[in-house]
Amino acid sequence: RNKLVYGIEGKCSRTYNTQLMTQFPEFLQVKKRNKYKAEEPLNNTFNLAYEVLKAEVYRGVMKAHLDPFLGYLHSIQYSKPSLVCDLQEPFRPMIDEFLIKYSQDLDKDDFEKRGERMFLNQEKGYELIQSVNELLDKRVEHQRITNFGESSKIRTMIREEAIKLSQYLKGEKEEYKLVSKNKNLLS
Repeated sequence: RNKLVYGIEGKCSRTYNTQLMTQFPEFLQVKKRNKYKAEEPLNNTFNLAYEVLKAEVYRGVMKAHLDPFLGYLHSIQYSKPSLVCDLQEPFRPMIDEFLIKYSQDLDKDDFEKRGERMFLNQEKGYELIQSVNELLDKRVEHQRITNFGESSKIRTMIREEAIKLSQYLKGEKEEYKLVSKNKNLLS
């Protein structure tokens, strides 16, 4: 990727995140989406929910016998599972939408300070993990690759993405199309 692409991607990402943050209760809103060592409670809530998604994608990548560190969109860096990051991209908006709804029932008492950083308290953290896993178990309209029906759990859809990519890379399929980011998984 070149600098122009990075610049466009960065600008789009900043615009998206700026608009996304306005959808949360005012006490949670932040100006910038921070991933690494985030101090704000909303950023750490995003990070926790994305880690649940990332773990599911990682399982799918491993089951498909792919190297999680050899991505094609995200840069290859030491200890960064670039392929996992690539395959979780179309599912991030689902997590974003979920967190908008989930956060409406949160209040300041649901967070605790650890050092300089704010996190969901232990009870709410476990609740969030459980809620994201319940979301991943939700059945949605989706044509399975095994032709076992026209609906599947979101977690099955995630795992099948890795299988589809593996089949393409092994020459078993002529093309690979990533699941559409526009697919509304929460409706």
